[in-house]
Amino acid sequence: MRVFQLLKDLGYGDAISSDALALDRLMKEHGMESAIYAKYFKDRRLPQTIRKADLLPGDLREDDLVLYHLSIGTEMSEWFGGLPCKKGLIYHNITPPEYFADYHPHIAEETRYGRSTLQTLAGRVDFAFADSDFNAQELKKLNYRNVSVLPILLDFESYRQQPDEKTLQRYSDGKKNILFVGRLAPNKRQEDALLAFDYYQKNLNPDCRLLLVGSDRVTRYADALRALAERLGTKDVIFTGHTSFEEMLACYHAADLFLCMSEHEGFCVPLLECMALDVPILAYNSTAIPGTLGDSGIIFNEKRFDFVAAAMKAILSDKGLQQKICAFQKKRLQHFSHEKIEAAFWKQLLPYLSMR
Repeated sequence: MRVFQLLKDLGYGDAISSDALALDRLMKEHGMESAIYAKYFKDRRLPQTIRKADLLPGDLREDDLVLYHLSIGTEMSEWFGGLPCKKGLIYHNITPPEYFADYHPHIAEETRYGRSTLQTLAGRVDFAFADSDFNAQELKKLNYRNVSVLPILLDFESYRQQPDEKTLQRYSDGKKNILFVGRLAPNKRQEDALLAFDYYQKNLNPDCRLLLVGSDRVTRYADALRALAERLGTKDVIFTGHTSFEEMLACYHAADLFLCMSEHEGFCVPLLECMALDVPILAYNSTAIPGTLGDSGIIFNEKRFDFVAAAMKAILSDKGLQQKICAFQKKRLQHFSHEKIEAAFWKQLLPYLSMR
C-alpha cells in the first residue's frame, strides 16, 4: 500500500503541517511508501520530498490510501472525494463562517464552502480521524462512518531547545505576563482576553503585561483589537505578530499565566504547549477546550471579566496553586504521548493494511 497525505497549505510550524510531517515520518519508519502533496508550500525548511497536489499519481490503485487533512474550504475536497482508492479524512475542524463575516468575507466564504463540502464527503470516505472528541462528534452527526480520535502529533522534543534570549530578557522584568498564543482571529476572541486583562490591570494589579502572540492575517480584526486597547487606555498590551519558533518559546518561558477566551477551537495546540512548558492555564469552557484539558487547567463557564480577573489574581498570587495546576497539566500531557497516538493511528489503518 502507498499512503499519500493531501493538504491545501503546508508550512513550517503550524499545527496541521507539523501533524502531517510527523505522520509521514512515522509511516516511513515502518517501511511504508509515504508522501505528502500540498497545493501551496514555499518554506525552504520543509523537506525536499514535498510535492504539488496536482502531481498526485494518476495511477492510483484500489489499495492505495489518500489521507486528506481538512480545515478550510477548497475545491480539493471534491477532487479528493472522487479518487479511485481508499480514502481517509483527517478532520481538524472548520471555523463557522459567521465569525469572519464582518472582518474578512473571503475567509467567511472559504469556511462556508468548507462546511458544505464536509457534508458531501460523509459517504465518500472509508474512515475518518478527528483530532478531538469535539470534532469526532461533529463527524458522527454528519453520518461519517469509522470515526476515531487521533490527536495531533506534537514534537515535544522541539520545545526543549533554547528560547530566543532577547525576547526572554525583554519580558523578564518582574511584571506578570499574561499570554495567549494563536492567530488574531474573531473566533479566538482576543478582545475578551484584552477586556479581562484590562479589568485585572486597572483594579487588581497594574504591574502586568498581555502578550498576544500570533499573526494578523485578518487585518480588520487586528486593527479593531489595537483600537480597543487604545480606547480603553490599557497599558503593556503586546501584539507580537508572526514570531519565530524560538521567539514563541521565549514568550511561553516568560509567561506566568495562559488566558484563553476562545469560543471555537477544534483542538487548541497551545494548551499542550502550556502543559509541556509549565504555564498554568485559565480557559473558557467552549468547543474542544475541555476535551483537550481533561481534568487539568482551570476552566470557567461565564465571561464575566471581573470574575476572570479575580481568578487570574488567585492563580498569580499563589505559587502553590500554580504548581498544583501545572502538575495536573503535566499528568494530562501523558494522554497525548506519541505511543498512544501512534497506537490509535495503526489501529484505524490495520484493516486497510491487511488488504494489501
